[in-house]
Amino acid sequence: MQKSNIVIGILLASTITFGALYYRRVTFMKTCWQEVPPTEDLMREHGILNRILRIYEKVEEQIATKQPINNMLLADAAIIIRDFIHNYHEKLEENYLFPLFEKPTHQKEAHPLSRLTGILRSQHAAGRLVTDMIIYRATLPNVNDPENLKKLAEDLKGFVGMYRPHENREDTELFPEVRKHVTEGEFERLTDLFEDTEHEKFGKDAYEKLVHRVAEMEKALGIFNISEYTAHAV
Repeated sequence: MQKSNIVIGILLASTITFGALYYRRVTFMKTCWQEVPPTEDLMREHGILNRILRIYEKVEEQIATKQPINNMLLADAAIIIRDFIHNYHEKLEENYLFPLFEKPTHQKEAHPLSRLTGILRSQHAAGRLVTDMIIYRATLPNVNDPENLKKLAEDLKGFVGMYRPHENREDTELFPEVRKHVTEGEFERLTDLFEDTEHEKFGKDAYEKLVHRVAEMEKALGIFNISEYTAHAV
């Protein structure tokens, strides 16, 4: 009888343990499925950045061909860059990802990516200055002054020329290395932190609303129809 109780106790304990582990696993998988990992979150935000870079290119083309520009649309696009990319997206990178490769270690040599993060930080600073100038020039009373338009076009070209390789390096060299430098728990905390920060600064469904907002700009400029970019062999 005593042996039977012991066996039943062992089986019961095993069942409870297995159930707890199974529940934890299911809960973890559900959470991972619903939440966007921090690196993926940053990459999809690069998608918004890329679409605005195309808007910048279109306005630059209009200036070069002496077409009228929608300066308020351009200013709105630059404000998205300032508020969402510079003051939110880049701050997350600078505060939580770059330090992973910059913190002191017992090794004599610095992490290979520390030089890259240094360049990325300096480009963030340069980008903020250019964005402020784009907003300033796009909202001047004499926005259509030839000299102002010339400098505006130069700012747009410079910004695009810097940020395309900038984000490409982050996506292909920096972000893929993040998981190697944090524990599973730390990665989960970053996921929650990024999501909470976005909701706190911009409200619910901020990303979806921004995508819609940028799409409306693309429609106004006639660059929304993606099929028009299909290449044809010659």
